[in-house]
Amino acid sequence: MRSAARSNEWMSIDDDPMVQLPARGGAAAPLAKRPVSPAERLTALMLGAVMVLAAMLATPFAGDQLLPVPGFLVAYSTGLFILDILVFVLLISKARIEGNRGHMLLATAYLYAGIIIIPHLLTFPNALVPGMIFGVAGSAIWLWVFWHGGFAGLVIAYALITKPSPAAGAPRVLSTVLTALALAAIAAYVAIDWVPDLPPVLQGNQYFDGSTGHAVMDCVFGLTLGACALTLFKFRLRSAEDLWLTVGLVGACADVWLTLRAGARFSLGWYCGRICGVSTVFVLFTSLLNDVLMTYKSVALANDVLDRLTLTDSLTNLGNRRLFDDILAKEWRRCRRENTPLTIIMIDVDDFKSYNDTYGHQAGDWCLQKIAEQLHASASRPGDMAVRYGGEEFALILPATDSGGGEYLARRIRLRIRDLAIPHAESTHKVITVSAGIASLVPSDSFDQSELVRLADVALYRAKAAGRDTVIVAG
Repeated sequence: MRSAARSNEWMSIDDDPMVQLPARGGAAAPLAKRPVSPAERLTALMLGAVMVLAAMLATPFAGDQLLPVPGFLVAYSTGLFILDILVFVLLISKARIEGNRGHMLLATAYLYAGIIIIPHLLTFPNALVPGMIFGVAGSAIWLWVFWHGGFAGLVIAYALITKPSPAAGAPRVLSTVLTALALAAIAAYVAIDWVPDLPPVLQGNQYFDGSTGHAVMDCVFGLTLGACALTLFKFRLRSAEDLWLTVGLVGACADVWLTLRAGARFSLGWYCGRICGVSTVFVLFTSLLNDVLMTYKSVALANDVLDRLTLTDSLTNLGNRRLFDDILAKEWRRCRRENTPLTIIMIDVDDFKSYNDTYGHQAGDWCLQKIAEQLHASASRPGDMAVRYGGEEFALILPATDSGGGEYLARRIRLRIRDLAIPHAESTHKVITVSAGIASLVPSDSFDQSELVRLADVALYRAKAAGRDTVIVAG
């Protein structure tokens, strides 16, 4: 008897609503800039507004001293360094895939910001050891100036050089890394060895005090604000990457503003600035990571479509011979474990060559499609599968089905196709008919699935020899 055994292992591509093939000739950039959804734009604008509002509310109290938090600067610097490097890796990967030199320059900015954190931490008083490992008083402040000013300058260069629709180039990773290392090394050397020759920015415990300090403060904030404004007006938030880069630069502006207004370490403005500084990198990192995840999903879906195409007959949309072999082997193993019969039906269209010769190949294709529709409708039980075996020959795999169930289904299919009444003047029956051979076995170790196919082929040959429009069960 035929029984429902399990869910379908195969579905026609047309039956799967999740699969949509790309239009012919359509281009796909693996990590191309994705458009911004209205919800994402609103979220970004709200986050930017929150950072601006928080900076405004904290400004009057920026100089209020708070207790130093042990290990805060080390944790902050470590986290920021990791985020900068991750953003650099994602941007450099996009640049290499897209051939986009603009992304190389933006990657340089984030790599530079990550590298310069190291000397800044080493020169910061009491961060790792009592006193400073390198430099003198003021070295950490100047490194902070070069850090934020240099990052803003590189972003400005990126915005000026990059077009909204970037042209392909030949980006080189080594040059990007060497550029970032060279800029960070120069900044560290100047901040450590040239402090006596630089304008004074530290007076007692207060930094950026006096006219010189205010001038430096204005330059750093002006560069950061300029980078944010230029990015906004140049790219106009066209893509998710541009949107979150701009939001990150809003956070950078808040970071610089609050740090400068604080005037001293471990004050309210200084702590708030550090938090805003992390957002500068984190928002772009999450956007790029989301792009990677969406790309992975698209690639996985494309691979699934390709797999299905390699297992599908393009004319009838049934499974092909390759799928038949794969599923038959799986069902053979399963039925052997469960000690249940496995049945296959081999079906051949009678006198199909003469039909093609009489009515033409387009009519022949249409005829095969009509027959395939009947086979697909007949293999309705979960686990049953119809395939185009080759040419005008079809096959059905019927797990957990004995020879009686297979014969019943084959005779029903024969009648349904005959009832289509597709004219065939050269046929004895004057309409399209089919012959079928059925074979059924309980799988065992003494033979494999090829024996089942052989028996069904023999039965089909006997059906053809018996006058066609016939069903024969292998005995």
